[in-house]
Amino acid sequence: MEFYKQLISKEGPKYSKIKNLDIDKLLPHLLIHEEVLEPGRASSRRHSHSKKEEFIYLLEGELVFIEADSQNRLETGDSIAIPPKTDSEGHYMFNSSQTSCKYLSIATQFEGDKVRFFDN
Repeated sequence: MEFYKQLISKEGPKYSKIKNLDIDKLLPHLLIHEEVLEPGRASSRRHSHSKKEEFIYLLEGELVFIEADSQNRLETGDSIAIPPKTDSEGHYMFNSSQTSCKYLSIATQFEGDKVRFFDN
């Protein structure tokens, strides 16, 4: 059975669908998700973290990782590590392809992490 939570903006669904893989919460300092990103959608708003470390592994499809002014295309089997950065212009991912993509997202979760959003 698949249980995905849809991230929704003020305009309705436009972000990724998320399935928590640690449903028993045995790893309280890790967020482990499988995410599906439909064509034309962003993973989230552009943001940065003061403490959170993120790791993305693309399971199916392709997407574009955007950080500040750089863009990196990821394809099935590619991964990217995202350290905390308070001085950056933020990051997010975008599916510019014609098919959905699926990726594994692993991130640390610590008290006091400050999230900064750069756009609406």
